[in-house]
Amino acid sequence: MGLLTSCASTVTAKQTAQVYYDLGNAYSRLGEQDKATAAYLNALKLDSSLLQASYNLARAYIESGSFAKAVGLLEGLLSKDPENLTVLDTLGYAYYKEGDGTRALGYYDQVLALSPVDENALYNRSMILSEEGKGQEAIDGFQKLYSISTDPNLLLLLGKLELSDKKPDKGIHYLEAYRVAKPDDFDGLKVLADAYRSEKLYDKALSAYDAAIAIKPTDSGVLFSKAEILLTAIQDEANGLKALKAALDSGFADRKAINTLLANPELVGKHAIETLLESKNLLDAQPSRSPATPPSKG
Repeated sequence: MGLLTSCASTVTAKQTAQVYYDLGNAYSRLGEQDKATAAYLNALKLDSSLLQASYNLARAYIESGSFAKAVGLLEGLLSKDPENLTVLDTLGYAYYKEGDGTRALGYYDQVLALSPVDENALYNRSMILSEEGKGQEAIDGFQKLYSISTDPNLLLLLGKLELSDKKPDKGIHYLEAYRVAKPDDFDGLKVLADAYRSEKLYDKALSAYDAAIAIKPTDSGVLFSKAEILLTAIQDEANGLKALKAALDSGFADRKAINTLLANPELVGKHAIETLLESKNLLDAQPSRSPATPPSKG
């Protein structure tokens, strides 16, 4: 009789643990990580062999910022299954969130040694490398990932990385490909326009800025960049003043950028620009000049 009671109790405990586990999952989906954590802990008290509850508890710890606790749980799971890709990947993420990029990269390397085309590991590893200033290694990783997934968002990442790595031609190549894939993406257009501008490809820059303005007509930064090209490189005073007024009306107030524009020796329409800036209280005080020497009388 005692044996039957013991078996029934064990089954009930496991069933109750499953209920707590399901409850933890529900709370996690709602973003209520404290409640999810409590539910997973209750599940594990009743059934310590419920490994999925341990894993989900680790994820809840990561979401709530308890990275050391997450790492402890995940290391325990890994000792039971050393080649579990999900656990290895999550350990990499936990260490990254904890600020230990070196250990994070080590775990992503383990994932890729077991599964060379693991997209999540390739992406996260490349992102960490880019944040650590290892541009070419990050580029190599994203290129490999793009060959697998052909996700157009990777083109934007690659374009930005190539520009940061002082390779404007390659950066522009990727950004142009991204524009073909996502012609209405404002961020991509702005980055491309800025790259054209840096390379003095002013006609292309203006075209890209206009495309960006069509999407966000009141973006003051893009409007000012357009005005600066028109007023200096192109020297189109009328359209330049129009773009500058639109930028100022949209709230542009970067005095450093404004003073740089005013100091440009190629600037046209300076008096009209100063009048416009003064009307917006954006004209810094100019240095006073000494009175001119009066002409001598013969």
